[in-house]
Amino acid sequence: TIDLAEVDGAKYLFLPSSADLTKLSLTFATEPPSNRISLSGNKGTVYWSSSVDLTAVADVDAAGYRKITASVGTGRTITFRVMQASPISTVYLTSSNSAQGRDWVDTSKKNIATGSMSMVSADGGSIYSGELKQIKARGNSTFTYADKKSYQIKLNTASDLLGNKEQVKTWVLLASYFDATQMHDKLMKDLATKLGLAYTASCNWVNLYYDGEYRGVYLLSEKNSVGAASVAITDMEEAYKAQNPSYGDNMSTDLSQNAYGQKFQYTKGLQEPANITGGYLIELNHNMWDEASGFKTRQGVAFNVKSPEWCGEAAMKYISEYYQAFEDAVYATDETGAYTGYNASTGKYFYDYVDMDSLVKVFLLQELSLNCDGFISSVYFYKDADGKMFAGPIWDQDMTFGTGWTKTNAADIEDYHYLAKALIQIPAFKTAVAEYYSSTFAPAVREWLGNNGTIAHQYSLLKDSAAMNYKLWDFIRIGDPKADGHIWQGASYESVVADMTSWIDARLSVMDKRFAQQTTL
Repeated sequence: TIDLAEVDGAKYLFLPSSADLTKLSLTFATEPPSNRISLSGNKGTVYWSSSVDLTAVADVDAAGYRKITASVGTGRTITFRVMQASPISTVYLTSSNSAQGRDWVDTSKKNIATGSMSMVSADGGSIYSGELKQIKARGNSTFTYADKKSYQIKLNTASDLLGNKEQVKTWVLLASYFDATQMHDKLMKDLATKLGLAYTASCNWVNLYYDGEYRGVYLLSEKNSVGAASVAITDMEEAYKAQNPSYGDNMSTDLSQNAYGQKFQYTKGLQEPANITGGYLIELNHNMWDEASGFKTRQGVAFNVKSPEWCGEAAMKYISEYYQAFEDAVYATDETGAYTGYNASTGKYFYDYVDMDSLVKVFLLQELSLNCDGFISSVYFYKDADGKMFAGPIWDQDMTFGTGWTKTNAADIEDYHYLAKALIQIPAFKTAVAEYYSSTFAPAVREWLGNNGTIAHQYSLLKDSAAMNYKLWDFIRIGDPKADGHIWQGASYESVVADMTSWIDARLSVMDKRFAQQTTL
């Protein structure tokens, strides 16, 4: 059941692509119910029955909708506008408890609801139908500043929702509120996959309805987590559970210090696994961790340890010291102040600690997009047992391609943060970046451009769903709601996609010059 929505005083019926407008089931709450109902539009008038052919009533007008007036008896009318989404899948979330519906979930990330989900393909075929163990709001900036929230859902049974032969139980519905094109995150994840960046989360667009209300275009995505269908490394949480039967229940944390004098937070009272060298999934988080396990570094940044969630003291000491040795190598300089990438205290180069190929790819992805969180937050690394650390998978690419938090970012600026500003001064790294950019990266990005490029195809696919989405939500240009220019004035979906395309083209020209092939001594 899909309810009428009211937007700026007008009533809308937002329909998924699977709805058949030639035989649509409409329900009217009328008094008395026996009154005959007529439906009139710019094509003519029909009378309501068990199903109605709306295409015989009204054509789509210049404003992008079918305008229909229903007349019930004498003098009672209701006018509504019918819009239909692009041919993408649709997700319907239904709360188990009306007291814990969407409004309640949206109030706090601690409010966890149960419910059911139906997911149907663009042509109406069933993809999933079943109970949900969890519906909860997620995200930081989106949760704090956007009415269009992002969600995490947990299925009862792992399912292949995206048709890529990956059975996954926990999924995220990303609102992409700060992205006026709705394309940023998927463009970047698809590019990372094309470049072979391991464990990149699969994703695709859906239309979301929550408790009968249309909520807009969302990106249904796997999440960055340790597991067979995500970051497939040693699962230390399972290793901890084998040693600690009550692992995860009533855990308490404490602070300690590693050999470098840097603080970390660990879980007290845990028996450690036999091998504490992996696997770890860690996430850069500004200057302070905000989850159960985390550490700070000599450069003043902090990491959350995403997995294992509850991490013992010896394990936290190990991963914080391993990362610190890598960071020290990145920031090492010689007597002239030149960056060497060599940690003299351990006798190792930065690439002895981290896989160079993945680090180059993550660097270039952030450099292309000018992600305003690039090497500030939401940057991941993972490390398997007895192995090197790897950069990735990428995440959180909404505020990119010119969209910043407090301002727009011009395509020609240089904006390096944390590791990036040191890495690009290490000759070996800069050479590797220049070679990969010219041989592989730039050609892959250029496939986005042109009349037959990826962006043009995605625009054609999304434009009808975008038209519905932006009846509910504003076009956002700058993230901070308090910043001048937060709302993109006079925008249309066509114009914001054209702006992004021009920006990417200009950014590639800048990167062509910045990473021109040259011998580096």
